[in-house]
Amino acid sequence: MALYWPEARVALEIVDDPASKPYEGPDDWTVLHVTCADIYDVHRFQKIGRELGRLLGEDTSFMDDPLWQRKNAELHAQLTGGIPPFGVYR
Repeated sequence: MALYWPEARVALEIVDDPASKPYEGPDDWTVLHVTCADIYDVHRFQKIGRELGRLLGEDTSFMDDPLWQRKNAELHAQLTGGIPPFGVYR
């Protein structure tokens, strides 16, 4: 699956999502290639968020706050709890 931010010429492609098409955009865009495991792992997910924010010109300094990190990790666990990472079903 690819998510697009045309105004910033940025795309995020989840490369191992079998239900999606690969990125099919201009060559001059920045494309972040991530896996389902990257999204499932809270630390890699936060790293993706930082990089995406940087590419979009957003201030991600709030992500340095330990309270934000803890709350974000709790929310991430709730959203992914009980769902095995992609690939377990293969």
